[in-house]
Formats: sequence, structure tokens, C-alpha cells
Amino acid sequence: MEAIIENIALAVFILCFGLSLVRAFKVRTRPWVILASGFGCNMLAQAYWVGYIMVFGETPAYFYISDIGWAADFLFILMVLIECNIKLSPTPPTPAAWIPVVISAVLCVYYIAIGNSVVACVVDNGLMASIGYFAVRGVAHASGGKEASRQFRNNRAFAAMCLAFVVIELCLWTASCFYSEVPALYDLFNYALFASHAGLLACAWRSEDI
Repeated sequence: MEAIIENIALAVFILCFGLSLVRAFKVRTRPWVILASGFGCNMLAQAYWVGYIMVFGETPAYFYISDIGWAADFLFILMVLIECNIKLSPTPPTPAAWIPVVISAVLCVYYIAIGNSVVACVVDNGLMASIGYFAVRGVAHASGGKEASRQFRNNRAFAAMCLAFVVIELCLWTASCFYSEVPALYDLFNYALFASHAGLLACAWRSEDI
């Protein structure tokens, strides 16, 4: 079952990378090059993970190889969000933007407390906190008035999908802590994670500013 799920994930990531690469060559904008790079890193990380399972029949002994690729994907998504936020008119960030930061920090402490790598937790949760911060700021700015909505309306869906991605990723990590008790919950969030990447691609495709 695990091999099937991971192969589905690989197929989704290959599709996302292929389509984003085609789009990047077509529009030749910096955000699309960044986004395609992120999908590419995710695809390579997933390919290593799937290949290891197919050959050895178990998950990789060295997680950091895939972790580096996944962290790079998070970083590239963050870079696209920052590019979108730069185009906003100067406005003070909404206090709600700090909610993902606080949640990520609390979960980071929890993950470290149960024995996960300190470096991996700090890097991954730090990136999730940053993505969540800029995503909430983008959504809030787009809803802040007619002028703001006109300026940022094309990026609102992308920012909202980035926020959904953060929520799903954090839920997936938390569910992995209880995988032996509730494996179905982890699988559910895994499927949601594949869908969120496809959603990121779809929302970016519709945006005129990416």
C-alpha cells in the first residue's frame, strides 16, 4: 500500500514539474522558473524515496537525502510568495499572519521533544512558518478593499493554496508521529499533500503576476 501511495505522489510531482517547466519556458518569468525548480526538487526527492522502497522494500535509512529536496521545494514556494508580496502596496502586515508562525514554533518544539532531528525540525518548521506568514498576508491584503483586491486578485488563490499547503504539511508531520496507531490518517494527509501541489500549479497558472 505504501509503495502505491508513494508512486502516485511521484506521478503527480512529475506532472507538476513537467507542466511548470513548459510554462516557465513559455512565459519566461522569474516566479515560474522558481516554481518549476521547486517542483523539480520535490520530484527528485520523491524519486529517491520511491526507488529505495522499490529496491529494498522499506523506507530509506537516510532520510536527509529526501529531506533536503523537500526543504528546497518549501524554499522555492516561499520565494514565489515573497515575489508576489513585493508587488503589494506598502501596508502593515495583519496580526493574523503570525498565527502560522506561532503554530509552527509550537509544533517544532513538540517534534524535537519526541526525538526528531533538531536541525530538520528548525529548518522545516521555519520554512512552514515563513510560507504561512506571507500566505496569510497575501490573502488578507487581497480582501482589504477594492483597490487592494484589484492589485492582488490574481494572486489571492495562490496565496490561499499556499496556506492550505502549510496546514496539510503540518498535519502530515503530526500524523506521522502517530502512524503506528492511526496509519489511515497519515495516508489521508499524504493524498491531500499531492492535491495541494496540483492546486499550487493550477492557481499559479491562473495568476497573471506569476
